[in-house]
Amino acid sequence: MAQRDTKNILAILNELGNGPVDSERRERRRAAFPYAATALLIGIPSTPRIKVVTRNLSTSGVGLLTHRVFQKGEVFVLPLVFPGVKTKLALCRVVFARYVSAATYDVGAKFLAALDSDGEEQVRVPAGWLQQAHEAIVKSAARTHASSR
Repeated sequence: MAQRDTKNILAILNELGNGPVDSERRERRRAAFPYAATALLIGIPSTPRIKVVTRNLSTSGVGLLTHRVFQKGEVFVLPLVFPGVKTKLALCRVVFARYVSAATYDVGAKFLAALDSDGEEQVRVPAGWLQQAHEAIVKSAARTHASSR
C-alpha cells in the first residue's frame, strides 16, 4: 500500500471519531483500502456474517466487494482494522449494489455511526445502533414503496 494511501486511511479513521457520522458529509477524498473483513448484517433474524473485501474508504462511507447480493437500505456493522490505529466499528447503510462479474457485487455503503472497539473477535453491537438500524430500514422501505407508485 502506498504511503499516501496509508496517511489518508489514518486521517479518515481518526476523523470518524465516536458517535453519529455527519449524514451530509460527502467528500472526494478517498483512500484505497483493500482489506478482508466480515460484515454483520442487522435486521435479518439470523444476523448473518458476510465475507467482504473493502475497496476504498472515505469519511462518509466505504466501497466493498462481496459474493452476496446486498439490497439498498440494508444495514450492517463493519469492523475497520488498520495497524497502528484502534479498531473502529462502523454502522453502515447500503446505498447501491451492482453486479460486477463472476458472482461478485460492488457495494457502496454510507457510514451512519462509528466507535472505537476493543478489537475483540466477537463484535458487540451497541443497543442504540440496533434502533438506528431499524429506523434506517424503515425509511429505506418507505422510500422504495413511494418510488414504486
